[in-house]
Amino acid sequence: MGGLRLLLCNAFGLTVLIAVTLLVFSLTLDGVTSPFSLFTIGRQIGIDTMIGLLRAPDLLSASWLSPELGQPKCCITQRKQLR
Repeated sequence: MGGLRLLLCNAFGLTVLIAVTLLVFSLTLDGVTSPFSLFTIGRQIGIDTMIGLLRAPDLLSASWLSPELGQPKCCITQRKQLR
């Protein structure tokens, strides 16, 4: 049961996507698997992950809620009448 849960989670899919992308680039380009390049790629993935984790509460609490109605903006569809 735990293995299936791991295969279906978003983190596993993201890890597979990163691994496949790195594999494709390393097979087609020279120097991608050098220590400096791997360090730079890992560093950028870590920075982007931290920015995403830090932005998640902002996106869920502040920008998704409409202060007038208290509902998520994605659920509100208002059509203005053109005169």
